[in-house]
Amino acid sequence: MQEIAKQQAGAELEITSFREGDVVGLHELIFNSSNDRIYLCHDAKSRRGYAEGAVLGAEWLSGRKGFFEFKDIWREL
Repeated sequence: MQEIAKQQAGAELEITSFREGDVVGLHELIFNSSNDRIYLCHDAKSRRGYAEGAVLGAEWLSGRKGFFEFKDIWREL
């Protein structure tokens, strides 16, 4: 998402990361202008989704050699 937004904006973007309290995973993408704001948010309710994704990734990697990107796995899921 960062790379797509950066390409469209033609400028560096501010990225902030923090962990706070019981927050499992909160990700926000905000496009702000003087006229309006577009807000995209992902708020993970538990770590289960991350664990399931790690297991799927490990199963996909089994028997493969080399370097891969997420898009390689995504195409086959």
